[in-house]
Amino acid sequence: MRLNGLKGKLRTESRRYEDYVLIPSDNIYAGTATMTIRGIGNFTGTDTTTFTILSTELTDSNVTVSDIEDVTYNKSAQEPEPDVYLDGVLLTKDVDYTLSYENNTNTGTATVIITGIDNCTGEIRKNFTIKPKSGNMFIIILLDDWQ
Repeated sequence: MRLNGLKGKLRTESRRYEDYVLIPSDNIYAGTATMTIRGIGNFTGTDTTTFTILSTELTDSNVTVSDIEDVTYNKSAQEPEPDVYLDGVLLTKDVDYTLSYENNTNTGTATVIITGIDNCTGEIRKNFTIKPKSGNMFIIILLDDWQ
């Protein structure tokens, strides 16, 4: 960043918080952010620049999803919430990603879909199993010519 308009005693090395302060804005989410440098002490003036914050794509190579234990069928949609890590850092549901589900009511293989939001983009899918309810089971056999 080139500093225009800063005037003061020259040093061979500027010192943050002695000679200047950095004032960021709009620097949380992907998109355009702003950084203002303001001279303090023997320095006066300000300069502002913009920069781009890039979003991160969720992929199988940079995301780890915790194992999802088998769940038992109970006539309701099953919605487990696994932990999601991006490059080893725990992400926050509804801040970094949302969850949706497929085939998550009946027994068999169900899927949780992790979709990036704000600074994260992309989608990861993780399967889990809905097991049959255990307990007493009745088997009825129909015979055509039973007497």
